[in-house]
Amino acid sequence: GQGTQRVDVRIIAATNKNLLDETRAGRFRQDLYYRLNVIALNVPPLRDRRDDIPLLTQHFLTLYAEKNDRPVPAVSPSAMQSLIDYPWPGNVRQLEHMMERAVILDRSETLERFRLPKADAPEVLSSAPMLPPPGTTLQESLAAYERQLLIAALQACGGVQAQAARMLGVSRSNLNYRIQRLGIKVREITYD
Repeated sequence: GQGTQRVDVRIIAATNKNLLDETRAGRFRQDLYYRLNVIALNVPPLRDRRDDIPLLTQHFLTLYAEKNDRPVPAVSPSAMQSLIDYPWPGNVRQLEHMMERAVILDRSETLERFRLPKADAPEVLSSAPMLPPPGTTLQESLAAYERQLLIAALQACGGVQAQAARMLGVSRSNLNYRIQRLGIKVREITYD
């Protein structure tokens, strides 16, 4: 159109950087900083608010159990303590993904333990892709990874291929094609 349109909006912006320091260092525009800096909310990292971990854990377990049509698992006291003691370098998002993984892959009523990566492990801190072992081609590595994903999804769904397909975001026929292409023997998979 040609006419001026008046709008009433609020901008909500988030960052993990200290914008004042970034502005002083010349890496962030000063005029934009002052336009955005009307109300600043400082949300401390998860490691600084450990009391929130049990509540967030329950929230994410409930959310992903409903999303995947699964019962909400309980968390044993020792498993909850391991979550509280963990430094959470990936913050709340890392906790969320761990609870989603637990709902999808763990079929027990009570979660007894979590596989927590070492907080200083390179795979946690680095965004560099993991290279395949020497002598392995990209296609071989991708096929092996795809095979692991398909088997994990089938195990999580008790072998029900329609559910596994939904979990993976593919059609049932696409899942069947991939199972055949990778030579997966569905009847030989161990289901708990």
